[in-house]
Amino acid sequence: DVNVLRVAIRNEAGVPYRCASGNCGTDRVFVEEGAENLSAPRKRERDRLGPLLDDGWRLACQMYASGDCRLSWDPDQKPLD
Repeated sequence: DVNVLRVAIRNEAGVPYRCASGNCGTDRVFVEEGAENLSAPRKRERDRLGPLLDDGWRLACQMYASGDCRLSWDPDQKPLD
């Protein structure tokens, strides 16, 4: 039971991150497919992403996958203000 960010790090997927705790928002990923296989957003993720969450963005450090999903991200993205 590890979050998506830890899986990405172990597999050298290139998801950018800074704090790995949901504060900075650097590890934003866009859910292309398989949203039904991801854990529900937690309060910290909802608070940090706001309307981005409704647009399909999630924080890799705050979500867990229970099946297949396809995610994309900008390798050069910066923390959220």
